[in-house]
Amino acid sequence: MLQYTAYFILAPLAAIFSAGVLFYAWRYRASRQMPALIWLTFSVLGWLVCNFLELVTSTEAGTVLWAKTGYIFVMSTTLIWLRFALRYTDRYKWLEARRFAWLCIVPLLTVLAVFTNEWHRLMWVDYTFVPVGHALAIHILRYGAWFWVNLVHGYLLVLVGAALIVRQSFKSFALYRQQSVWLVAGAIIPLIGNFVYVFRLVPGLVQDYTSVTFAIAAMAFVIGMSRHQLFDLQPVARDAVIDSMSDAMFALDNRNRIVDLNPAALAMLGVEAEAILGRSATQVFAPWHAMVEQFKDTFEVQTDIVADYHQQPHHYDLRILPLRDRAEHIIGRLIVLRDITERKVTEVTLREHTAELETLNEQLNAFAHTVAHDIKDPLTGIVALTTLLREYFEDLPSSTIAEYLDAITQGTMRLASIVDALLLLASVRQLEAVATEPLDMPGLIDNVQKRLSVLIAERQATLVIPETWPVVHSYGPWIEEVWANYVSNAVKYGGTPPRVELGFSILDGRLSTADIENPKSKIQFWVRDNGPGLTVEQQAQLFTKFTRLRDAEPGHGLGLSIARNIVEKLGGEVGVESEAGCGSTFWFTLPAS
Repeated sequence: MLQYTAYFILAPLAAIFSAGVLFYAWRYRASRQMPALIWLTFSVLGWLVCNFLELVTSTEAGTVLWAKTGYIFVMSTTLIWLRFALRYTDRYKWLEARRFAWLCIVPLLTVLAVFTNEWHRLMWVDYTFVPVGHALAIHILRYGAWFWVNLVHGYLLVLVGAALIVRQSFKSFALYRQQSVWLVAGAIIPLIGNFVYVFRLVPGLVQDYTSVTFAIAAMAFVIGMSRHQLFDLQPVARDAVIDSMSDAMFALDNRNRIVDLNPAALAMLGVEAEAILGRSATQVFAPWHAMVEQFKDTFEVQTDIVADYHQQPHHYDLRILPLRDRAEHIIGRLIVLRDITERKVTEVTLREHTAELETLNEQLNAFAHTVAHDIKDPLTGIVALTTLLREYFEDLPSSTIAEYLDAITQGTMRLASIVDALLLLASVRQLEAVATEPLDMPGLIDNVQKRLSVLIAERQATLVIPETWPVVHSYGPWIEEVWANYVSNAVKYGGTPPRVELGFSILDGRLSTADIENPKSKIQFWVRDNGPGLTVEQQAQLFTKFTRLRDAEPGHGLGLSIARNIVEKLGGEVGVESEAGCGSTFWFTLPAS
């Protein structure tokens, strides 16, 4: 009798406490777990109300009716708990109606069986009524077969939900593991209470206190919410993080077998998970055998590697980390591959641009030391002569005025030639490609002779030119500029008088001058002088800076630098062969066709 009296007192208190928990948790209503918690609380309240009405009803029919009605809330409580666990662990695919409906079959059959029990006795085989004051309490003497099926199903639902939460806790931070403790406690406590009642573990206990133990479970939820931010902070599931990563991840055991991997790793290998899980890493990574051998015994490293992916070389940031168990024993390795191909390409591009900028700065610095002096000299002369003409024009004889004007003209032309050379150098650097055509080499050489006619006549130079030239495809204006630079240097720095010889050579030695069709062949064009030649140190300075080896000669030091840029842009090379006292041969190459 005392156990019924205690239930009369505890049931209303448990209902009030459960409602208070719901009110306290309402501030977390934005959490995705709150709907399940609300329905769980309503189910517990419904269960408590039915049990209470079962005790206060004075008729046998009324007592049986409320006992049967309570099963509706008993079944819903286990199902809602599982839905809560699935939401908490982000297993939303099992919350889909077509999947979750299968879990509802046994509870629905149980409710149907309990309301039709008098026909088949599958739930209660035998029961009696115990007078409690002016009311009656039902006492089940023997359970039917379906009761045990339902009991096992209900226990499984609760235990599966608890197991999911526990499993999730081991993949999360310490805070979430503490949350899990109170969640699991809130589920297991009512389970223990029901187990004690059903299997009569306490002698003389005939009243089911399972619904009251849910109040204790609610207390566990309160502790989780107040002390460990339950429903305020939810753990992020491992799958949601790992599977969404763009880095390829492989987990290997101590026998180098692949035991886990993410979608990025599957995409990298182009296979299904079933095809490689459990297989040796040596077999799976067979296309990269050399790297497998290099890192097969490595447990911790970070380095860059290059591997073929979709028949293209890709750069990867490789990280290998040891996997440890709770006792800190190494149980395998974690391999992470991050594709850094784009970053590497960007780095190469930046290095190329940096090298170009450094070269340009070097050229500009050399220009400041060499060309600036050449610009200053004619400017100083022009300013001086124009000042003299301005002040003494009326007193100067006409011959002197004509001499001053000629000097001014020569200085201006020298400045113009420097500007033209700079503009040509800039155009060569900026243009990515030019239209090529068969060159009229005799016409180009003739133009060069006309441009340098004054210099050639002044130095009384002799030019030796071949009667025939090979036909090559290139850009005429630029090649003419190369010839002009080479020939002018040969005349300036040649012997007394200068003898300048122009010619060409077929580099592969197999083709005649009349049959040059092999695109892989190159033709070397050259200009040879009879000057004093160049030392090794002087040769090292050519083609790299705005350098003039003999300051006494007129010029601005841009010629060979321009020639180098032009020829390299057209796919060729430049160079010089010289020996002190034996003259010099400056050459450049062009593709044969």
